[in-house]
Amino acid sequence: PRTRGHVAPPPRPGRTRARARALACAQLNKAQTERGLDVLVRMHEYFVYRRHLCIVFELLGCNLYDALRQRAHRGLPIAHVRAMSAQLLEALDVLCSKGVIHCDLKPENVLLVGGSTDRIKLIDLGSAVRERGDARGASLRPAYVQSRFYRAPEVLLGARFGQPIDMWSLGCICAELFIGTPLFPGESEYHQLARITKLRGLPPRHLLDAGRLTSRHFYSVPSASPAVAGAEGSGASASSATPAQAAREYVLKSEADVLAERRRAQKHGEAASARKAACSAAMHIPAHGERVEPACGAPTAGAAPPATAPQLA
Repeated sequence: PRTRGHVAPPPRPGRTRARARALACAQLNKAQTERGLDVLVRMHEYFVYRRHLCIVFELLGCNLYDALRQRAHRGLPIAHVRAMSAQLLEALDVLCSKGVIHCDLKPENVLLVGGSTDRIKLIDLGSAVRERGDARGASLRPAYVQSRFYRAPEVLLGARFGQPIDMWSLGCICAELFIGTPLFPGESEYHQLARITKLRGLPPRHLLDAGRLTSRHFYSVPSASPAVAGAEGSGASASSATPAQAAREYVLKSEADVLAERRRAQKHGEAASARKAACSAAMHIPAHGERVEPACGAPTAGAAPPATAPQLA
């Protein structure tokens, strides 16, 4: 059905899974209506134009990042932060009821409604995925998971993740709304983990054990007290760790060590690429009539042996 009034077209039409996302938006619209809520951006309709699926959303105001920038990054009043936090919690509750992980919760994806100063709506489900029991970083991970400032430790470590990563992003947003600047403004994934570790301590032991990227940022060293090392972190106990894991503990690498390892990996990759290119050139099959130069002075196949000078009697 056609609607009257101002609407906002999507910034990214034509994705391969766009139709499924449009149907998911319709389901979320229905879910929040049944709860008497209005905290997620509403889809008016969708249509196909030149084999591209276009979704029409309601028109909203500026995002929270622009709102903070207009205030010269001075924090919002605590009453507004509380009201916005409650609405974001309601939005995440609707997503949770449908088993959806937003995967990109940040101030730029939270928009003010009209001229209101504390009424907001959550937008942009372009990176959202459905939660599964076997969700692991590489298998369920979309092309992009969370902006770096709001990225959860399990995503940084390449461990299993689920809907709690949205709660981590929500906590970072609430702090930023109050203080005016990002809570963990890391320049890289290493800096992000370093800032988190400095403020909150090491991530839980079970995340460090399960993360496929843990060795990129942490050393695993022998522990002086295995019992304490096994209980390290807020989500693991000594009884849940194997003896081999309990006998070791994790230490954050220095920035110099991380950069040195990255340079070594880069050189190794360049050398491997050079070897691959050389092998490809050696295995080149000449086309019909193409002249092939002998390598290292070796005679070409079928060539006559060189004539020898006559010997004098």
